[in-house]
Amino acid sequence: MPPLIHPTAVVSADARLAPDVTVGPLAVIDGPVELGPGCTVAAQARLTGPLTVGPNNLFDTGCVIGGAPQHSAYAGDPTRVEIGTGNTFREHVTVHRAMPVGAGLSPTRVTGGIDPPLHIITAYATAQIQVGDAPPVSFSGVHARILSELAALGGPAGWEVVAREVWPDEDDAWVLRKRWDVNLGRLRARLRDGGIRTDLVRAAGTGQVELVLRHNDVLEDRG
Repeated sequence: MPPLIHPTAVVSADARLAPDVTVGPLAVIDGPVELGPGCTVAAQARLTGPLTVGPNNLFDTGCVIGGAPQHSAYAGDPTRVEIGTGNTFREHVTVHRAMPVGAGLSPTRVTGGIDPPLHIITAYATAQIQVGDAPPVSFSGVHARILSELAALGGPAGWEVVAREVWPDEDDAWVLRKRWDVNLGRLRARLRDGGIRTDLVRAAGTGQVELVLRHNDVLEDRG
């Protein structure tokens, strides 16, 4: 089932919407916005990326989410907003991006607090992720390599930096990008099918990619 998008809504080609997302009249989804399952964007709401939203969030009429930081010192540096599970943003609420901290990307985090913690183990060619007390989900091959490289980097990095670690013999930049996009999409599908939040692997519109860990998540990098 495709997302239910009102014909007067404007949705960027860079946006990624779960199949059951609903977008109301005159709503605007601008840039790299990722909406998880069960989200509703009401009439005249505006969501601006980089923005990652987990499942079952409601953005009521006139919300403005993901705008630039409201600080006179902001100089256009890349920042973003991350939203967890089960939040309600009532009429005309605004949530702005955080000011950058140091050289990395600084997320504004809005977490619903009901997602169970993740236990992640990476070991180069293998990886496993356990959600709470559920059985762990195992990864191998390219997907495990991507997870392991992101764990080893420990923060945001350019997609090409990660991709060249996974495919060191690929000299064609176009082929490398195609491999990256296809396998990142497949990895996110594996995460979703395994009941793991897809925003664990965060790809920003600036070309940065990282593992997004929440407060109670545990990462063991055995590579």
